[in-house]
Formats: sequence, C-alpha cells, structure tokens
Amino acid sequence: MAEEGESPYLVRGEGIHARYMALSHCWGHSKEGMTTTKNLEAHMHAIDWAALPKTFKDAIITCRRLGIKYIFIDRLCIVQDSESDWEELSALMGSIYHDSTVTLAASVGNDSSAGIFIPFRPSENFRIDVVALPPSFGDYKGQAFITVPPFVDDRRQIHRSTDQVGSNVLDSRAWVMQEMYLSQRTIHFLEREAIWCCCETEQVQNGQVRSAEYTLSVRNNLEFLARAFQNPWYLEDPEDDKDRETTICSKHSFVCDVNQADALEEHTRLVTSEPLHILAHVTQGGKTHHVLDLRAPLYRNPTPPTLIRASDDRAFYMFLIGIIQSSIHNLWYSMVDMYSSRQLTFPSDKLPAMAGIAARVQEITHDSYLAGHWRREMERSLFWEAFTNDLCGPPARAANYRAPSWSWASIDGRIISPSYNLARGGAIPPPIQIVDVSTRIDGNNPFGSVSDAKLVVKAHCVKAFWDAERAKFRLVGCFKTNSLGPVLGAATLYFSCLDSLDGTSAGWWCYDDRKYGVLPGPPLGRSPSEEELDSRLTCRFPMECTASYVSYRGLTKTPVPERFTYVPEELTIIKGCAWKVSLNSFVEVLVLAAVETGNGVFRRVGKGTLYSWDEEAESVEVLTIV
Repeated sequence: MAEEGESPYLVRGEGIHARYMALSHCWGHSKEGMTTTKNLEAHMHAIDWAALPKTFKDAIITCRRLGIKYIFIDRLCIVQDSESDWEELSALMGSIYHDSTVTLAASVGNDSSAGIFIPFRPSENFRIDVVALPPSFGDYKGQAFITVPPFVDDRRQIHRSTDQVGSNVLDSRAWVMQEMYLSQRTIHFLEREAIWCCCETEQVQNGQVRSAEYTLSVRNNLEFLARAFQNPWYLEDPEDDKDRETTICSKHSFVCDVNQADALEEHTRLVTSEPLHILAHVTQGGKTHHVLDLRAPLYRNPTPPTLIRASDDRAFYMFLIGIIQSSIHNLWYSMVDMYSSRQLTFPSDKLPAMAGIAARVQEITHDSYLAGHWRREMERSLFWEAFTNDLCGPPARAANYRAPSWSWASIDGRIISPSYNLARGGAIPPPIQIVDVSTRIDGNNPFGSVSDAKLVVKAHCVKAFWDAERAKFRLVGCFKTNSLGPVLGAATLYFSCLDSLDGTSAGWWCYDDRKYGVLPGPPLGRSPSEEELDSRLTCRFPMECTASYVSYRGLTKTPVPERFTYVPEELTIIKGCAWKVSLNSFVEVLVLAAVETGNGVFRRVGKGTLYSWDEEAESVEVLTIV
C-alpha cells in the first residue's frame, strides 16, 4: 500500500504487525491488475494505478479513507503464474481473512471491473427520491438516494436490506464462503447501500439493525466449538421434558462415538480422575445429568466437568445440546452443504476453497482430515447424498479426479450431509468398522487437493442384481416392502425382492452422477444399433432423467455412448444407520459397484434407503472403496 495520492505497491508481510483490510470479490473475466512473475519486481516498487480494475481502486480508496495502511487483494498479492506461491498462500487464505481488521465485499459486481460503489438502478415500482448531497458532506459532490427502509411487496411481505447479504453475486462463489464466514467484520457494498456485518450485529446505513440472535456467524460457532473442546461439561436435563428443543437425549441414543459409556447407575459418584467417554449419563437426586467430553483421548486430563445451564449462557448451552443431538462435526456438515452449491471457476479448487475452515476445525478438534471427512465420525459422514435443485442442476462426478468416490468433494453439485435428531434414541449407529483410510495430498497443503485415496471398511452387505424387465434392482434376501413409498424423482431406482410380483418396493436409491441418467450394464459401443439401444432402454428412465435437466437438442448432440453413467448389473449394498418414524422403519444404505470383478475394490455410485434389513442374507465383508 501507500499513502493517499501515491501509487500502491506490494510489501512482504513477514515480521510486520499492523492492521489490514482484505477484499472479497468475484474475478469474472477481467484480467486487469494481476501480479505475475514478470511484473512482480515492478509491483514491489509501484503498481500502475491506471492499470488497476475499478473494484481494486475503490477498495484501495476505502482503505485509505479509513486510515488503514495495508490491504490484501488476492490477484495482486498472489503471483498468479507461480504454482508454489499459489499453493502456499491459498493454504493461508483462511487465516488472512480471519485476522483482517475488516473485509470489503464487492457483493454485486460480476467481475473486478464493476467496482464496489455501484449506483442503484431503481425499478418503476420502487419508491425513490433523489436529492443533492447536503453541505454536511463537505467538498464532496453528488446525489443521494432516499428510500423507505423496509418495503412491502404485492404479497404484503416486508423485506429488509440485510436479506440481500445472502442473495447476491458474491454469495454464489465457492472461494468467498470462507472469506465471509471467517472474517470478524465485513462491509457488504450493494447497489442500494452498504451493510456492516460482524459477529454481533448487522447494520445498514439507513438505520436497519438485525440483532446478534439472528446473525450468529460461523465464526461465532467456531468459537463455541473451541470452547466446547476446552474441558468437559456437565448439563442438566430441562425441567420441562416436553420441550423438544431442549430435550438432551435418551440413555439409549448414540452420540458420535458408538463405544460410548453405558448409563451410570443411581447414586454413582462421578470419578473425575479418569477420562470420560464422549457422553455419560448420571442420575442424581432423581434427575438426569449429562457429562459431555469432546476432547480427543490424547488431549484429555482429569479436569472436573463445568456445570452449564441454559440460564448461564443459552446460546452456548444450545450449541452443546445440538452436538449431543446430532454430531461433533454438525457445524462442518452444515457448512459443506451450503458450500457444495457454490460455483468454482476451477473445479480442482473444490477442497482448497474450504481449506481455511477445515484448518480451523482441525486446530480445535485435533481430528484427522480425510478428503473432506473427519475420521472421528467418518462411519456416519460417508452417507452423504447428492441432491438436485434448480440452482445447481443435476449433480455429476468431476470430470478429472480430485477426490475418491466416497468423498462429497468428488461431486459437482449440491450434497446433503447425514443429520439425525438423536434426542430420543430413535437411530441405531451404522455397523461399519473403518479398517484403514488414507489420502495422498497433491502438494503441501494438508487440506488441499487429493491425488489418490482409499478406504477399507468392514461392513454388513447384501447383493442386488439388475432386473431389466421390471426396471429394478432385485435384492438377495427377504425384505419388507411398501407400496406407499415417497414420491421420487427421475434420478431414483427402486429395489425389489425376489418374490415381489405386485410392484411393491423394498426401498430405493439415488445415484450420485445423474447429469445424463444411469444405465445398468456395460458401456454401449461407439455406434450402438437401434435394436441394442431399444433393448437396453426398456425402462426409459435415462431419457426421462435427462429431459428434466437439458434440452432435447442438447441431448441429441451428445454421442449416445456418452449420455449415461454406466452401473454394473450387480451392486453391493452396505448397511448404515437404522431409524424409525412412527410405525415405519428405515435403513440407510450405501450403493457400491465393483471397479473390477473379483478384486474386492469398489466405487460408490449412490445412496439409498430400505424398509428393513435381512440379517440372514447379509455377509460381513472387508471392502476397499476408491
């Protein structure tokens, strides 16, 4: 940086302790203002102001007016044609934004040429007045828009300016997520006005304020997570057991670790000299208490549990209950779900763009990070589900390898992580044992790209075979059927039983790669005959699936053999969580296809649900998933 009126220049940050800003923006197609190996030395002395895009100029001007000497702009501060420089600094992006004094968000600019001070363009139906700036603005000249703070639409719904923070151009970009969530303060520049966001409040320049209760940020939740891992906590059941929100859990529920302690008997004295399991139930004086110790074994000590009640700190108390009712990494799962629907200019950045948040979680939990999963709860997190929505379209496997099939990072498109309310013990843990898991990192960033990975599990399995006549996969064994299954989309295949002739289903599964549709059996030849195509497409579901998402013209331009995801006619089904809803029971399953027949190596192709599980038909197998 430089003082007002001088050309900005790059400085090396080693050893400098000072306040600085960071810019969060959408790159778009603009190539202006880029540091390369050719101009790096020149940029260390001066950066041509005329060559900078408008967004960079506006950000630097704002930085100077606020009296802050330094600003981080990724395209200027990272040497763009140096792979080593990008790898080093991309690993630090989370810390860069986490430690910045304030982040400037160019929230509505499609690229860096748009600027951050974008004039408001009112619609015909919007009430607006334009006035000259008053004398109180000093020597500045211009116009000001005066609007009614909240406005009402035709459905009589009141809208707030703060709602625009989560519905703008910048909010759709993947890299921006950790920039926004880790920053302690952010100024969002919108068409109408600027909005201040921090860990405590959101405030618009026209006076609107949203309280901290509704703006609890990921940064705050990460602080809660760090606090939760500091020592064990002693929680009391609420007085009103009918309060579903604060009912902690039953003695038979499981939390994170399937080897949790059994419930302690009445009048059992809590021995604080020994490490506790993740969750222990203590009955004293007729009341149930819960001791929660999230610390990894190597980081446990005989620290006595700290009593915490809702009246002491309700927000943190509810955060702990949320962990008990779901999982240790519930915060991570929710962030992954939001992140997965965002856009990447370079698909290979799928894991690096979340590295900053992953590094923060690992620093707190001391857990092992494995291609987007955490080892401590991997038995459950493997059961993520690819999801189709209007914004992202159909999910599909990445064209180039960037993660194993069991990782959500292998998917382009939205995913949904597994999440259950375990408060009343309605779910049974997945009977999966992870024998071995390893990843090979592509570079030096432990949270970055993966070049190879494998997972070895010991699991309860059954087989399923494709029945072309019924257009279903037949399960080997006896399973309950249900003719009143949920309304399912075109990306769904049904399971049937060997003896089921009435069309009832034993369950269903959704394949992960559903961009064009799935076709059981070997790949079609380069130019399949009409007879071969007709015989393979008897159920017609691939064509129906495709027609939902792309135009028929676009489909016909794609060569027939490339229109489908090919799935072997034999599948291996892995048993996961089981739970009940009213009188109905469900079993979550992973669907695997053999990479090569007979070698015990599989790839994940989907996730599904069965109405029951046949223990007599199952086999316990050791499988390698890549």
